[in-house]
Amino acid sequence: MSFRDLLPTANSKVRLIEGGVNNLPDDHSYRAAMDIYDLLQSLTEDDFVLALISGTFYYLISDLYNNLR
Repeated sequence: MSFRDLLPTANSKVRLIEGGVNNLPDDHSYRAAMDIYDLLQSLTEDDFVLALISGTFYYLISDLYNNLR
């Protein structure tokens, strides 16, 4: 078994969203933040989200949240 075998498949309810390269904010991390924002906007009170966020991605989410308030 390889690492790729453990990744979510196309029909999985689990999503893997990767941010910037070398833990630095860039277009990938911005797109990841927007993907998460779009996902959260589509949820209902019956949905459950478990998010594991690390590194500088946290700052992009915080910045996005502060700009949308």
